[in-house]
Amino acid sequence: MFLATAYELKVWGLLVSMQVGEEFNIIEKVAPERREKFIEVVKDYMDHYCSDNTYIEFNNEYTKIKKYLI
Repeated sequence: MFLATAYELKVWGLLVSMQVGEEFNIIEKVAPERREKFIEVVKDYMDHYCSDNTYIEFNNEYTKIKKYLI
């Protein structure tokens, strides 16, 4: 995915800056009209970014993400 919008770049930056063990609550911090796009960007990050030996997972409801060390 080419990060074409400021929002996509902002989400990508958030994901890169998350610390291992940090949890991000999508319901609390992402506006309802942006959640679908947020999840799409997170999925792209999960598929492509791994240079820092971490990975991100969603919970079962896609309401939270958490960063883990590989």
